Amino acid sequence: MQTQINCLPFSQQTGRSNVSSEDTFFNVGQGGLGELTQAQVDLFLNNPLCFDVKEHLIGFTGLNAAELNSRLRRLGNHHFEREHRWRQPQSTTELAWYYATSVDYLFANAVHAAITVQVSHADEPVLDFSGGVGNTVIYLAQKGIKVIYFGIGMIEHSFAEYRIHRLNLSSVAQTWRPYSDKTRWKFGPVRSLPQDSSLGAILAFDVLEHIPKYEDTVKAMVRSLRPGGLLAERSPFAHNQVVGPDLRVHVSDNGVSMKMAMGEEMKKCSTRRGVNMW
Repeated sequence: MQTQINCLPFSQQTGRSNVSSEDTFFNVGQGGLGELTQAQVDLFLNNPLCFDVKEHLIGFTGLNAAELNSRLRRLGNHHFEREHRWRQPQSTTELAWYYATSVDYLFANAVHAAITVQVSHADEPVLDFSGGVGNTVIYLAQKGIKVIYFGIGMIEHSFAEYRIHRLNLSSVAQTWRPYSDKTRWKFGPVRSLPQDSSLGAILAFDVLEHIPKYEDTVKAMVRSLRPGGLLAERSPFAHNQVVGPDLRVHVSDNGVSMKMAMGEEMKKCSTRRGVNMW
């Protein structure tokens, strides 16, 4: 039997007072905007920093405009939080598999414009960790900066790769997958990071709050940076902790601050529009 779930606007989600810690849908910090209006979608996608993503999605998926709009608006069963609730991950490995195979996150992330972080050729190569539909990678690549899209979601990775080739950016942008000979060809986003001081900058926007024990990922990122390297992150963790494994859409930091996760090697140098530069 299919469970019926109401997806309320975020303001209504956070206003609920009778929320149980097991409700992945309405907990404070779970993010998501509920269903979007067509006007909201149009406003988001008309941003030039979305780089014609709607046209690209039509080409990539074969969906018509009406079919695509229902997904971009997160209507009915096309919301990533409904997908999460339907999957009901029971372990961290099942949660990772949810993110690796999610369909709805492709459309949810399409409305997120590139984040215009200030990096230069001196910061090459730049790695965008779990870079959504690739808008930030495209932004940097069009500036001629050598950039790597590191994909966790399989569909998002394929779509980002499609866009890089469609926009003729493959000379400056490449894609990495979360498995390789380094991981013995087993899924392992953390183990797939180079951890050899070879990267000049790592971007991690709206991703660490999805990872239980996120500090292990941050430590691997720090080991991947050369001395003086940059790590830019925006991480809206859930404010409330839960008893037992945290398998929500947005997890808490479990008492481990970002400063603690970064370690002594990294110092915060600035914060702008919610993006922390380390």
